[in-house]
Amino acid sequence: MTGTIGIYARLSVTPVEGDPAVETSIGRQVQDCYRHAQQHDWEIAGVYRDEGLSGFKGVHRPEFERMLEDLRTGVIGGVLCWKLDRLCRNYRDFERLWRLCEQTGARVISLHEQFDSSAPDGEPVIRLMLSVGRMESQNTSLRLQRYMEAAARAGKIHGGPRRFGYERDGVTVRADEAEVIREAAQRLLAGASLRSIVADLNSRGIRGAGGKPLSARSLGRILKAPRTAAVVVYRGEQVASGTWEPILDRPTWEQVRELLDDPSRSTAPSRARRYLLGGFLICGRKECGKLLISRPKYEPWGTTRRYICTEGDQSGGRVHLTIAAEPVERLVVGRVFNLLDGPRLAQILAARADGDRELAGQLVADERALMELSADFYQRREISRAEFLANRSELEFRIRGSRAKLSPSASRAQFAGLPTAPGALRVAWEGWDLDERRRLLALAVDQVIILPATHHRGFDPNRVQIRGWREIETGP
Repeated sequence: MTGTIGIYARLSVTPVEGDPAVETSIGRQVQDCYRHAQQHDWEIAGVYRDEGLSGFKGVHRPEFERMLEDLRTGVIGGVLCWKLDRLCRNYRDFERLWRLCEQTGARVISLHEQFDSSAPDGEPVIRLMLSVGRMESQNTSLRLQRYMEAAARAGKIHGGPRRFGYERDGVTVRADEAEVIREAAQRLLAGASLRSIVADLNSRGIRGAGGKPLSARSLGRILKAPRTAAVVVYRGEQVASGTWEPILDRPTWEQVRELLDDPSRSTAPSRARRYLLGGFLICGRKECGKLLISRPKYEPWGTTRRYICTEGDQSGGRVHLTIAAEPVERLVVGRVFNLLDGPRLAQILAARADGDRELAGQLVADERALMELSADFYQRREISRAEFLANRSELEFRIRGSRAKLSPSASRAQFAGLPTAPGALRVAWEGWDLDERRRLLALAVDQVIILPATHHRGFDPNRVQIRGWREIETGP
């Protein structure tokens, strides 16, 4: 062979327990290729190494691309590889390489297959070898998927970067970071925001697993991570309880997760409520029941805030009904204060906290039962598919119901630390923003029905019917 040659080496390896296949290191590949080139007096003009990159899935391989460019510009006149599937395992890369070889007269040599593309049968043989390599790669991928699923259902976890709260092995708890997670969870359930917790932790010099300052998003991910509660998730499904020590117990983790997933916590401007009772008020006109929306009325002497039902003849100004915002808000808030101010709120929250804990415990039990059911069907083969589907449907129905109840109850837990002295709730109200005030109203109010206007002059309180008092009035 005349001219220069380039050596290409690649290693893509994910260890699979019990798999007899053994990958050869890049160093070994390059060493064997150097020895072969010296035996044939070939000049080595470049070595191209792609480590940890797949040759099958279409992943960008920078060294492979550099090698193609050197072929195109004549820096190298051929490619020497340890094994053909190290060079490429998909037809797209092979076609690109082969086209360059045809254009430049370059050759491809493989040590393992003792193959030289310049032979008369070079192209048919190389295509056949690529097909075999592709099949082997698919089989390896299938074995890996099966191993990962089996490991997950057995309660094991996979590798990856170090997670906050655990050592690099992923299962040994870091005591100092675990304490931070528990503290953050308790503060969050007590009503603190993620941003305020993060600001405090960063001011104390606490950093994430990678050494960077924490953010509200990263702390939220840490608190919601299944690993934190020793839960194994495979393809989005909780499949087993982990074999390692949890940092948060399951009921607490469930409450934290439901709280953080509550859409009412979103601060996106497009979803923010501008009026206190937005989403609470319902049109009481017969056969309507639509939500009232906030819409100011602009007049020469000023702007009047109001809620309106947009059903009806809007162009003619005859919508179903309207009501002034300030008096109806004052009425609803006053009734909430009368019910919740003082020790009454603490009593209600304490009773509900016990119920929330019981509900979270039931949710955990049902999720574990679902994991066991999956193991009985997929692993132990102890039940039929029909039995599996029937029981799974019932468990999933109960789990959805528990989550629906737990989500608002997690939001209510934010008020557990409010002062209970008479008048304290009214004082706290003055310092709250709109979202905090709305969350308090949601403790007592489900809906506020607004009836059509009468001939009553001014604001008529009889038009306002509040739903949701029953649970409060019959509570502790």
